[in-house]
Amino acid sequence: MEFFEENLAIRRAFGTSPELFRCTSVPSLEVLATNGVNSCYKNGPGVPPLAYLAVNLSNPQFVQLAICPTRNLPDSRCLVSRHGVPILIFSRFTPEVKLKFMKPIVGIIDYQMGNLRSVEKAIERVGGQPVVSSDPEAFSNASHLILPGVGAFRDAIAELERRHLVPLVHDWTKSGKPFLGICLGLQMLLDTSHEGGVHRGLGIIPGEVVRFPFSTSVDQLKVPHMGWNRVHSTRTDDPLLAGIPDSPYFYFVHSYYAAPKHAEDVWLESDYGKPFCAAIRRDNIYATQFHPEKSQSNGLKLLQNFLELS
Repeated sequence: MEFFEENLAIRRAFGTSPELFRCTSVPSLEVLATNGVNSCYKNGPGVPPLAYLAVNLSNPQFVQLAICPTRNLPDSRCLVSRHGVPILIFSRFTPEVKLKFMKPIVGIIDYQMGNLRSVEKAIERVGGQPVVSSDPEAFSNASHLILPGVGAFRDAIAELERRHLVPLVHDWTKSGKPFLGICLGLQMLLDTSHEGGVHRGLGIIPGEVVRFPFSTSVDQLKVPHMGWNRVHSTRTDDPLLAGIPDSPYFYFVHSYYAAPKHAEDVWLESDYGKPFCAAIRRDNIYATQFHPEKSQSNGLKLLQNFLELS
């Protein structure tokens, strides 16, 4: 029973009726239930289609819509019935079970300094349901949260404070739910930044934000660091890089970079005249200096992997 009670996707799909908890005895299978949308689909004369919600219990964050004509139902058996709606167990998804139905709700914090539209479109492309808002209440049903950012550190922190969004970030990062910072959204997680002075950050990850030490009059490397660059992981367990080639390229645009106090907070490293932290990771917190929404297939795959976190 605890398995279902702790999962928002399950509750949204099926409610909290105790009879549904019997499904926990088959955690490696999928549970399907009619979704009340049969009348919206047709599969030829005389063949009433059935629409099912399919919950993969091995990764229950994802719910799929299965349209199966009654004559083509895969091997199954009725487990329970709720209000006349059969709940079926399927040993595997069949070719008829293809369509994503319940998309993970992804909050994107709007404080007027993020690359909001690009992030929003990227989340849509990888199967998420983005919610862009500056109102913390708008994220009450979200399962994932993204803090994007471009611009000056001091101004960004001031906007978060002015819009009363700082408590949202602190509470979310402590909640265990997946969090992703992007570019300036990574830098603000640290204690301080040296961009245009010394400015206080959110203090979630110990460390500071420093500038690349290159002089354009002496060094060949220019600041900002702009363009494609490779990253290398410091971890063996890397869920966000699953399905991405080793040492992948991502797109960077920045003059300052994060220098975490603790080496274990460094997730990805890159090199621009010297090694630097390209991403941080701690528990449910992930943050990248590069822009996954601008990094083509590698970036989209990383975002898709982020949505698969629960």
